Amino acid sequence: MVVDVSDARHPQPAAYLDDTPAGRNPHETLKVNEARKLLAVAENNGPNFAVYDLSADCRHPVLKSSITLPGSQAHMGGWAPDGKTYYVGQNNRGIGGTLPVVDVTDPSNPKPLLTWKFTVTAGPTTSTSNASGTRLYAGQAGVFGNTASSIGPDGLVILDVSDIQARRPDPQIRVLGTLFWDDQGQVEQMFPFTRNGRQYVVSTDESGGAGGAGGLKAACDRGASPYGYPQIVDITDETKT
Repeated sequence: MVVDVSDARHPQPAAYLDDTPAGRNPHETLKVNEARKLLAVAENNGPNFAVYDLSADCRHPVLKSSITLPGSQAHMGGWAPDGKTYYVGQNNRGIGGTLPVVDVTDPSNPKPLLTWKFTVTAGPTTSTSNASGTRLYAGQAGVFGNTASSIGPDGLVILDVSDIQARRPDPQIRVLGTLFWDDQGQVEQMFPFTRNGRQYVVSTDESGGAGGAGGLKAACDRGASPYGYPQIVDITDETKT
């Protein structure tokens, strides 16, 4: 649902994105690229991907395209800053997890660029780009004691996606650096910023240690944080985060 909040005291429903499977079940994939005035949405636990145009009136998104990404089970996603690439984070985030990448250069005709399979780190649930679109600051969601989708350590994975940004033939995604922590769980978005010539990201975690096996008591017993909290991570040297 699109909500018109121009009158903050009286918000009103303006439109419903009920014309695509993704719009009806988007979970955390609804992302706007302000540069191109585009809204992308991917279907949670399903393969649909849709693009809406917000340029005429953001209260009434106009459907530009709706395609199928074979095998996709979307959870969250993110744009490259130039609005030409969308990265679709998946529900399955273990080793062997995937990351579908969509070329949205033509919003009326988006095309799958590749579906990258992660064999060293787990597949990310979230991805945030740097300003040039050559890096992804990916959240690898892990939960203590979990054997389902969020398997492995919880934390930050820095990915080199310059091949994709430059549209090179046979593009590769490379892991540049990692930083994991064991006192939280279900990492969410990373927010990059620069300060005094150094580069940082702010991390976010959804569940904290209480989301792991044994719940709150077990988290306290092992000295983990009961709830999620943000961290500021210095990524100036990407290989030594």
